[in-house]
Amino acid sequence: MMTPFDWQEAMGQRAQYVAGRLSEAIPVLAVSCAEGIVMATFSRVQPKIYEVYDELIFAAIGQSADVEQMRVAAIEFAHREGYQRSKRDVSIQRVVQTMSMPMKNAFNDYRGAPLVAKCLYAEVRETPADDMYYVMDYDGDYLPDRRGAVLTGLTEPDAELEGLVNDPKWADATHEEAIAGLKPVLENRAERAVENDGEIQFEAAWLKRGGSHRRRFY
Repeated sequence: MMTPFDWQEAMGQRAQYVAGRLSEAIPVLAVSCAEGIVMATFSRVQPKIYEVYDELIFAAIGQSADVEQMRVAAIEFAHREGYQRSKRDVSIQRVVQTMSMPMKNAFNDYRGAPLVAKCLYAEVRETPADDMYYVMDYDGDYLPDRRGAVLTGLTEPDAELEGLVNDPKWADATHEEAIAGLKPVLENRAERAVENDGEIQFEAAWLKRGGSHRRRFY
């Protein structure tokens, strides 16, 4: 029989295991610019940034299989909501609330392996000030943000990156300016990954604000 102390110790060990696996991940940065939302990072083999729905974009770090599981689940839920209800019902809040459940269940079930992943969801709206971001941790907990967001494998906030994405200058920037501004910062953070793992490639996506063609991946 598992005692409360045993359960607490098991959860602590799981958290330590997942945090250790994520600690070397290259960050994903997201900012709200005049033309929409820009996400940027460096990736190895598998991309980190994906479209979820018309105005929703998703990024994740972690094990490839676990990231893919979360990506597919988010896409399937969003499209099912859009089909059964309407496109207006596919909100970032509903997607995040739904996606938090499998992560929370996997982390709390000590009989199975936890999901080694952290996720970033973003929804483009009418203005940069209206855009919404959610960062979801490996245990299913999530926090909202505005103007920009940082996704890292660290257990503590990165003050430098947080200050960068929340800089008011992005609200007047074009998507090209935003990408150009984020890339050198990410290059500095990716140097260690290059030393340890070899070749990586820059990855960026622009989710356009308004208009009929809303997505562009680089």
